Amino acid sequence: MPNEANAARSPNEARVLDFARAFRSAARAVGFYPPTHQAVVAALDQVAAAARGATSGGPVCLTILPQAFLAGGVPIDTSETVVADFAALCHRHGVGAVNLDGRATPEAWQAFFMLLARRPEEVRGAGGIQRQWQALRHTSPAILEIDFGALLRGKVGGDYLELAAVISHYLETAGVGGSILDDPCAALRRAIDNAPDEPQAIAAVLRELRAAAQLTWTQPEQFNDVFRRAAAVGEFLTEGLMAGLLERRGTPDATVGTLDVVRALVERMPDATVSTFLSKALGEAGTAPARLVEMFRSLVPSPDRRRLIVSEAQDVTLESNVVEQWAEFERDLEAHVDRRFISDQYGNELHEAQDRGVGAALAADDPPERLAAWVASISDEAVRELDLRLLGDLVHSETDAGRLRKVLDILQAHVLEAAAAGEWGDVARTLAAIQSAGTPSGDRTRQVLAAETLQKLGASPAAESALAVLPGAAPADADLLVAVLAAIGAPLMPAVARRWAAERQPPARARLESAVAAAGKAGRDGLRRLLASDAEPGETRVAAIRLLELTPGIEHLPALEAALSDAHEGVRAEAFKALSASGAERAPEILARGIARADAAAQMSLLTRLTAQGGRGLPVVLRLVPQVDPQTAPLPVCLSLIEVLERAGGPQAEVLLAGLAGRTHWRTPRRTWRIRSAANAALRAVRRGGGEAAGRETVPPPADSSGGD
Repeated sequence: MPNEANAARSPNEARVLDFARAFRSAARAVGFYPPTHQAVVAALDQVAAAARGATSGGPVCLTILPQAFLAGGVPIDTSETVVADFAALCHRHGVGAVNLDGRATPEAWQAFFMLLARRPEEVRGAGGIQRQWQALRHTSPAILEIDFGALLRGKVGGDYLELAAVISHYLETAGVGGSILDDPCAALRRAIDNAPDEPQAIAAVLRELRAAAQLTWTQPEQFNDVFRRAAAVGEFLTEGLMAGLLERRGTPDATVGTLDVVRALVERMPDATVSTFLSKALGEAGTAPARLVEMFRSLVPSPDRRRLIVSEAQDVTLESNVVEQWAEFERDLEAHVDRRFISDQYGNELHEAQDRGVGAALAADDPPERLAAWVASISDEAVRELDLRLLGDLVHSETDAGRLRKVLDILQAHVLEAAAAGEWGDVARTLAAIQSAGTPSGDRTRQVLAAETLQKLGASPAAESALAVLPGAAPADADLLVAVLAAIGAPLMPAVARRWAAERQPPARARLESAVAAAGKAGRDGLRRLLASDAEPGETRVAAIRLLELTPGIEHLPALEAALSDAHEGVRAEAFKALSASGAERAPEILARGIARADAAAQMSLLTRLTAQGGRGLPVVLRLVPQVDPQTAPLPVCLSLIEVLERAGGPQAEVLLAGLAGRTHWRTPRRTWRIRSAANAALRAVRRGGGEAAGRETVPPPADSSGGD
């Protein structure tokens, strides 16, 4: 990070100060005046223009720390009053940096100033200003929240200029958080690749690690996450780079405050990463295992963990000659334990004897004919069963994310092979093992990996094959296929609906319905998306509604409401039928709202269906009438609604009819006469007890009854 350059004055200082003045004025205006006040509008336009002026030469990061104010990494004169005012506004909410790129709109600035105008404790209680700003989804300006209390207490190191340069660098190049936080391993690899030699590569890695520590020190969870992901770089380090980093532990180059960044990195290296590093180092020409032992002991102080890494190293070896080197490496590792108590000559003889014993044991295998007889006694089915059982145990016991992903990949391949062979029992058992990977605990990583594997299988030929053979399968196989589709069939719900619409055999339809029900919420979500697609044929969307009716839950009711306005008559009719038959408490309200929002033609069709329900449709009518304005709604719709009320009958229908007539005005005499005449006639029929009559003679419409006056 540049420090010597910070002594120079910024050539852009005057424009930055102009922006600070506009920022101060706009913050005061937004906090004092209503949002639409002319003073607010003018101030926001001015701050947007000042930001564009300050960034005419490119983005500028304004970094505000207790002892530094920088623009693009260059100090600004802090004696200016406007600088102190700008810093005070930002410090109030912990804003330590603002990145200007000239793209922020007046609306974005207004939203930012409204956050600054809120009480700091209120914003902190809601997660902090950076989280609140990100939730508003404004891409500019970018801000970085900093714990100034920790800075002032010296917990992040005392070099404010270095920290300011770190913040400027990452905000300007990668937005809030920076590349070292977004992808730590990739950032470290880029630093190594861009360095001309090994010493400078080590210095670049230390610089990146110090930057990550300074940016995350006050947030322990983020700090642990960043350094855990950064530790994966160990797989890509050479022996020289690893040795150089280990030698610098405890030096000023590796220290931020009281933190040793190298120690924080190597302590978080997983066993697989260390094994891969050792395998690569053993495979390099001229590398002596004896020299690696000391580095290994320094990298992994625990003897038990060292033995575990060496025993598992065969899974990660990278070079053809590494296998032979591992034996010598392990001998040197164990020799280090006993050489403190015996002479070197005795130690060498002891390990040579051990090697001869191992060779003799390997040479004393059973005769080939005996081995052949034993192998022939094992069936393919038994081997597959043992494989699945072993993989299932690994899924439950594996804690490393990388190794768990490999196990899940193997299980995924098992599913594809078994599906291609039609072994649906094996498919179902394997899918159950994959699902169990995400269920034993609340480990989010395990759940994500299991869900990703199931999602891949949902888009694979295995899911399509299960759906293809389900209608004609034997009863025992049908149950297995339903279980398979329950696990991976959610993406196929549109295909299930199409097949259900085309199928005419009730048993085949029943199996498809079972698959939809077994798919749960994910399957219902697919059907709802299908229902909302205008590109699908009406028959397919009707099938989607009927399948949704067979599934539990009420989250599909809004989709049925939208279907009431569908251009396809069959879709509207099926949605009306589903909502009418629904036992959900909200169903009448949703049905009434859907009818009210439909166009005139759809309303007439739906009201005709509602009329046929008679008194059963009264809960819907009670909610529908207040939503229909007799002065603006099409006249045929109003007359149909009156007929619905007459058919429904009862005291509530009387009240609604009287109220409907009373909501008309003689400003539109012809419309008012038609509606009041029909309402009064219906009211008389209801009072005579004729609400459920088959029909009545309505008042004949005038010649120009087009819905106008």
